[in-house]
Amino acid sequence: MTKISFPRTLALFASLVLISYGVSAQNKPANNDGKGAALSAAEDPKYQGDYLEEFHFARTLDSTQNKIKNDLGALEVVVKNFGSQVQNSQQDFDTIWKKYNEAYRYSLMRKYVVAGRKMKETEDETNKLYNKFSDLYNQKVDQLLGECADAIVSIEQKQGPGAAAKYAGREISQNQHKLQIAYYQFIQAEKMRRDSRYKDSLMHLRIAKEYGISILSKLKTEEESKNIREKYKVDLSDNRNMVFAESKL
Repeated sequence: MTKISFPRTLALFASLVLISYGVSAQNKPANNDGKGAALSAAEDPKYQGDYLEEFHFARTLDSTQNKIKNDLGALEVVVKNFGSQVQNSQQDFDTIWKKYNEAYRYSLMRKYVVAGRKMKETEDETNKLYNKFSDLYNQKVDQLLGECADAIVSIEQKQGPGAAAKYAGREISQNQHKLQIAYYQFIQAEKMRRDSRYKDSLMHLRIAKEYGISILSKLKTEEESKNIREKYKVDLSDNRNMVFAESKL
């Protein structure tokens, strides 16, 4: 009978223990240490940065957050007024707002690189949604100002060259001037759009709409003027950066 020495038995036992520990370690589920899915971005390579980037975001994050929050507040008015005319705009806005809050949470945790990069993503997506509404406003203004030009030309044609200068010299001249201002704002908006400053373009387009609605209201009959203001009632509220609400009266 072969005799097994004690040292050899001990070595065999130790080997079995090490193998068993290795297998159990491989099969053991990852421990989140209570961090949960909310911290997954902190481990994502695309949210990693060096010391200089962390220092930069630590200094600039507060001002960036304030700017984006203000942009989202202004965008919310636009979405509530015209969201039904831009596909998926409400869902897009909700997603952007959620991302902003995620970035804000990381900033409170002093994870500045993650927060800074998420804020940049939020800013880019906010600008994209502003772009969609800038397209919508641009189409509205283009059509509206075209109607204004047609109305002025139509009145001048009806009056004829021998018409009384009282009307032509006052009403027509005033509305021609308004239309020139409106088209100037329209051109300024186009420049903003070319520079990807879509939020700023809305300001100029709103001014152009305000002038356009005023021109049509002045040139039409009283009944037609009421219909125009009814047609553009949401625009009139939006021009003042207000959410349109039906009167309870």
